[in-house]
This record gives sequence, structure tokens and C-alpha cells, in this order.
Amino acid sequence: MTETKEETLRQLSFVPEYGSKGYSIASNVYENAKTYAPEPVKETLANLEQRTAPYIHRATDTGSQILKTVDSKVCYL
Repeated sequence: MTETKEETLRQLSFVPEYGSKGYSIASNVYENAKTYAPEPVKETLANLEQRTAPYIHRATDTGSQILKTVDSKVCYL
């Protein structure tokens, strides 16, 4: 996916990259920790993941819009 010049972050272009790295590390830790969890906890986590998936997707979409808005206002501060 390519971004147009209007969508490119000017001041905060590092945030998505570092956010992606942090997400990757946290996901690996979480997946590893789940392997050591007892079965009842694994079932609870699976149910929780299913119930929260739509909200996480929505938050991801909103987060990118907020980042674009904040980036456009950084120069004004």
C-alpha cells in the first residue's frame, strides 16, 4: 500500500515503525506465555481474544487517523 504525499507523516514517521516493533515483541511474549498457561486460562484467553477482536480492529483504524491528525499539528506547537 502506497501513501500519497498528503497521507505521509512528516514529523512522526518513526511512530508506526517503532509501534510495529513493540507490537511484534509483545505478541511473541504473549504467545510464548500462553503455552505455559493452564488449560482453563487458555480457554478464557481464547474467548477473550474472540470477543475483543472487532474492537482491536476498530482501534487500529482510529489510531492511524489520530496519528495523522497529531502529525499535522506538531509544527504548530
